[in-house]
Amino acid sequence: MIKPITLIWLGFYSRIVVASFGGSSLVGDSYYYHWIASRAVNLGERGLDVSIVQAEATKLYATLLSILYSVSTDSYFIGCLFSIFVWVLSAYVLKKILELLKADNKTKYLVFLVYAFLPSSILNTSVPMREAFELLFVNLIIYSSLRVYLNKSLLHWLYLVISCFLLGQFHRGLYAFGAVILLMVMMSIFLRGRRRFPVKGFIVVPLIIFLSVYAYQLFSGQVYDLEKGLYLTILSYQEGTLYSSGRANYESFITGIEGTLGLLLFIPTNLFQYLFEPMPWRISSILDIVLTFENLFRGFLIFASLKGLLNTDVISRRPLLFIFIAYIVIEILWSFGTTNWGTASRHHVPGLALLLIPGFYFYSKRSLNRKKLVHT
Repeated sequence: MIKPITLIWLGFYSRIVVASFGGSSLVGDSYYYHWIASRAVNLGERGLDVSIVQAEATKLYATLLSILYSVSTDSYFIGCLFSIFVWVLSAYVLKKILELLKADNKTKYLVFLVYAFLPSSILNTSVPMREAFELLFVNLIIYSSLRVYLNKSLLHWLYLVISCFLLGQFHRGLYAFGAVILLMVMMSIFLRGRRRFPVKGFIVVPLIIFLSVYAYQLFSGQVYDLEKGLYLTILSYQEGTLYSSGRANYESFITGIEGTLGLLLFIPTNLFQYLFEPMPWRISSILDIVLTFENLFRGFLIFASLKGLLNTDVISRRPLLFIFIAYIVIEILWSFGTTNWGTASRHHVPGLALLLIPGFYFYSKRSLNRKKLVHT
């Protein structure tokens, strides 16, 4: 069986090939970030019209790319290499996560096989885009969280907070993901080693929730319009994206019920479309066929994760349950602002490892149990 490190390097070389031959034509949006960084380097602040490039010119990714171009050259291929090396770092962090979970060799092999060669991942981490960086910091957040929970590492609390902050710098909506993760880590520590929820938890948990809500409110000013509220902000944003008609657009089912109830009814349907569009009857290109197979594969891993979690001991499943819930949370957040399955394929990348780990962990465990039954 091929070692994980071999698959990582094969994934690295496959991305070099994509970057060398038509990366910009396959992922057209990547040229936008390259253009911002290149213009900033060549013209400086006076020549960079912020009103044209909106706020992206001052975001962390554009700044990092501009710095790289200023010390090297403003070559699109250099921007590609930047993303590819960051992807390698994210793969190394994933390797550490699997070692921390004591995953077997088959699980590691399957995880890295998909992590390295999933078509949408190859395309979106081979070009100057934010996805490789978001993927890295999501993996770092999970690794730091596991070190805090499993090893009681105080130092990794610092790494966790820094990673949550930096992830939000690449996409402000992911500040909310960081806030939820911090809440989950605090809850996990409180429940560590316990099979049941203790009575004193009814005193501690409200305090944790209060602190987490307060932290989220600090972030929410950057996440959505406080005057409109989350529900109306999501609706207005989605309606705005649908104005630009496109073959890959899908219109979410809107219940017409406003407020919290409307949001709760809207989330499941919107998430389902985000995860599984294009539906078979909407396929009209080879790319759609590839995305449909990826969606079916995603559905299989979600099913494997849920089935495995339901049939596993309470304490031993908690780290994997934590990872799977983190996956659902980040996908829900992405689904709020997505109405196009091409864009959705890009947004699936940052949370990829969060689905691969529990999905293949339980799939491999089930296969191993079957073999034991056959031999006995």
